[in-house]
Amino acid sequence: MKEWCILILTHISDQYKQKDLFKNKIEKTQEYFLNKEKRKMEMLYREIYSMAITSSEIVKEELDRKLKERFNKVLIDVPPVEEKIKKLTEYKQKELEFMKDWNVFIYNHLYNDFLNKADDVLKKKYGVFFQTQLNAIVKAFQRNDYRGMKMMYRDTNEMAMDMPKEQLLELNKMLQERFGHSLQDEEKKVIHTVDKIIKRGKIINDEEYSIVETTVAELCQTQPDSIKIDILNKLLVAYIQ
Repeated sequence: MKEWCILILTHISDQYKQKDLFKNKIEKTQEYFLNKEKRKMEMLYREIYSMAITSSEIVKEELDRKLKERFNKVLIDVPPVEEKIKKLTEYKQKELEFMKDWNVFIYNHLYNDFLNKADDVLKKKYGVFFQTQLNAIVKAFQRNDYRGMKMMYRDTNEMAMDMPKEQLLELNKMLQERFGHSLQDEEKKVIHTVDKIIKRGKIINDEEYSIVETTVAELCQTQPDSIKIDILNKLLVAYIQ
């Protein structure tokens, strides 16, 4: 499954020239495999499969050729394990809807900004990529996939935070008007959650594990000497043991 997922992600990344965007998903695939985290791997594969199956016919045909050559199977031969539609609490249902609207809003903004700058060839090529992401978001919402939506929510925010400063300021202003808060506010919430986990001394669920995992990856890039890295890594290890 690990090699299967990495081949799919690498192929889509190469087709859409979005290596940085898929780097995190490839790293997660390798980590979940090494830590034998079957449930997280299944959840990640549902997202990967959704992206692949909704890609353009040209992209899918070339992907199937590579999969057939390497594994003697094509994409539809290995569908993800489908979860039953879950019944969520009222709070989680509202949060799921918020994350769906937030993700769609950001992707639409990025796509419209892209359309204003790209030529016709790039529009056709990358238009499929944006539509693939939007399809995955809508599908997660329809299935009440709270964890999957949360994962896409964090990925969307990470991608948006990498925008040039002027574009990020414009997006934050629009988010503030639409939702009453911005990406900076979301970042502060994550910092608060991580500080609370450190003070508590342990991770208590998969969602906190994912938040800490993402924070460690960011700190390794932005603040490699931070003492938090060692502290958080120990909490990650303790949670999976």
